[in-house]
Amino acid sequence: MEVRNIIFVLLLGASSLVLAEDLTKAMMYLSEFGYLPPSVRNPSFDQLLSQEALTDAIKEFQSFTGLNVTGKLDDETKHTMNMPRCGVEDKSFRTKTRSKRYARYGTKWSNKDLTYKISKYPSRLSRSQTDSELKKAFRVWSDVTPLTFKQRSSGPVTIEIRFEKGRHGHGNPFDGPGKVLAHASFPSAEDSFVHFDDSEHWTVDSYRGTNLFQVAVHEFGHSLGLSHSEKKSAVMYPTHRYKPNFKLDDDDIAGIQSLYGKRRKPAPKKPAQPPKAPGDRNCKEETVEKVINNVRFTVKTKKCSWSYFL
Repeated sequence: MEVRNIIFVLLLGASSLVLAEDLTKAMMYLSEFGYLPPSVRNPSFDQLLSQEALTDAIKEFQSFTGLNVTGKLDDETKHTMNMPRCGVEDKSFRTKTRSKRYARYGTKWSNKDLTYKISKYPSRLSRSQTDSELKKAFRVWSDVTPLTFKQRSSGPVTIEIRFEKGRHGHGNPFDGPGKVLAHASFPSAEDSFVHFDDSEHWTVDSYRGTNLFQVAVHEFGHSLGLSHSEKKSAVMYPTHRYKPNFKLDDDDIAGIQSLYGKRRKPAPKKPAQPPKAPGDRNCKEETVEKVINNVRFTVKTKKCSWSYFL
């Protein structure tokens, strides 16, 4: 994240001063993720933000991320701002109300059968590892919705996936290891993508480095129409921390199913049953009278049938 030389200090409480550099970093962060207007990141920006505007932005960030709402740039707030995270905005500037639950961006795919391709692979993982991890990440969402995902090697697809570094032509440039890990677009017929920062040390089945599978599940949630959630246990929470027992939270499931509905369970097939042995229910008694040599005989018979259930 670029730090501009906006030299001023902000009075917090009675006498505590925050260094201009820390404050400037915080302003850039809050602007990038939707708490301050985008103009703050413009190189020509030379306005002095009011104490009230900046304090309100810090409070909104603290509230969204579950911190103590103090309005101060305290150590807990700076620590959260420095955590690895998704590059998608937490909220649009001037949106003042958000319920503490999942959030939908407002668009979704009309088709339930989606396709994707990996146009550019990571430099530190093999193609087979990358294919496997991303397929597994898509399956997390298809397990709870009617959606299906199929990988293609060429041609037009629903979602294009690339591993890029720095400036790459979409959204904000990546900023190196350990900061913004990836970003994604929401459902769009024009250009739907997921980009991962190739500067990260992407790993598989490990808490070391940056776990590709877990980050991919989050980014694919954006690709399907989910915004960030304020619930810390949700996969769609904006910051990333490795989870040993990774799974969708109820909040994530409620959000995605509000867009696409629940996955229909196929009706169980009835197993073939062996033939049923004849019994009273399968048999019918018949009485036949015959006369032989002027002698009348009464003969009782029982006809039985076999029943087959397929």
